[in-house]
Amino acid sequence: MYLVPAPHIITHPTDTSAAAPFSGVFTCSVQAYGKISIEWEGKDNLPRPVRLSSPELTTSTLTIPNVTEDDVGTYHCVAWANQIGAISNQAKLTLADTPDRPTVLISDPVVHLNRSNFNVSMKCMPDRPDLNYVWEKRNGNFLIWARNDLSSHITLTNVKLEDSGDYRCTFSNSTGKIASDFSTLEIKAHTLLLT
Repeated sequence: MYLVPAPHIITHPTDTSAAAPFSGVFTCSVQAYGKISIEWEGKDNLPRPVRLSSPELTTSTLTIPNVTEDDVGTYHCVAWANQIGAISNQAKLTLADTPDRPTVLISDPVVHLNRSNFNVSMKCMPDRPDLNYVWEKRNGNFLIWARNDLSSHITLTNVKLEDSGDYRCTFSNSTGKIASDFSTLEIKAHTLLLT
């Protein structure tokens, strides 16, 4: 008589901490044979069970968006295959401090074009290697451009009148993002005084 092996939890969910607007993310990987069902338990508002049919290593991710006090607690996954279950270790979701909004620091917020080859640097704070950054420029209510930069700073080289405008940065990771307020860069034309 052949005994079907029970599902085996390869990767257990681990403790995590988050606060809105970021998400809490748990991952559970299972090795099993036959049809697999992975369920998450811990709170009443969890998504429906994930039913999978891969006979190999299968991963399920639980994402809890905009974590609040109501989401704090312990979570675990339950894997089923061939009417045999396996339960993962429990993982805690704790409430982190609400992240501060980023700020944009402009090296020279007002520039008089009285010399050539003038550069303006902008830095998005905080500067952290685990974050991705998006920079945006607008004039009035119109977004002029947006660009993805892995770096927390950008440099405008040889600034011109058209570089005037409002700039902001957004930092993000896989669990959420936060945008700064807009900061203004004003470029003024050089005027000659006649005597």
